[in-house]
Amino acid sequence: VAASDEAAAVATRLGGATERFDLLREHAIAALRNNDLESAEALFRERLTLAIAVDNGVGMSACRLNLASIANKTGRHDRAETLLAENLPFVRSRGQARCEAHTLAQIAETTLFRDRAQDGAEDAVLGARRARQIRDKPLTVYCLELFAVAAAARGDARRAATILAATEAAREEMGVGPDEDEAAARARALELIAEDGGVVEVAWAEGRRHDLASALELAAAND
Repeated sequence: VAASDEAAAVATRLGGATERFDLLREHAIAALRNNDLESAEALFRERLTLAIAVDNGVGMSACRLNLASIANKTGRHDRAETLLAENLPFVRSRGQARCEAHTLAQIAETTLFRDRAQDGAEDAVLGARRARQIRDKPLTVYCLELFAVAAAARGDARRAATILAATEAAREEMGVGPDEDEAAARARALELIAEDGGVVEVAWAEGRRHDLASALELAAAND
């Protein structure tokens, strides 16, 4: 009874802030759908300020992730890296496994925007591990695809092709195709492995037989 009374008091005190927090998200998402990145960024900044004021940890990390995505889409990769570098220790300190998985994925994704795909392998693998822990299959797939780009950029065409084939099979099983960013990552990986076409056909057939767990094991292997 005491706990429920306290919860009611807190809800009453924060009600206005909570409603505004939710409304800002709706407006920001609508702006993103209209490709109005400038308005979306301003709304997410305002939402971040409010999240900090009421100590909404998930809200803080979600806003930083959205702001980092917008920064990458507008060519401000330094800004994206700063936001993500700030977010990663924050979500780990709060035990936010889902936000950690998305942060790691975006860190790996940012290496693609910066033409440093080979640097994204470790973050992509860690992101895939966290995504599997929270049973987020689409995010696991994307993290593995980001790893495939890194592997291909490092000259490991066979491993990249095997993992891409595994994620292709997983997408077919889910019935979910890649979005614009995911398609771009796959295309980049395919472009890189095409330079070593001799191993791709065999690796692709092998990869189609992998599930996501074994594909992640392959990505994490240090051979």
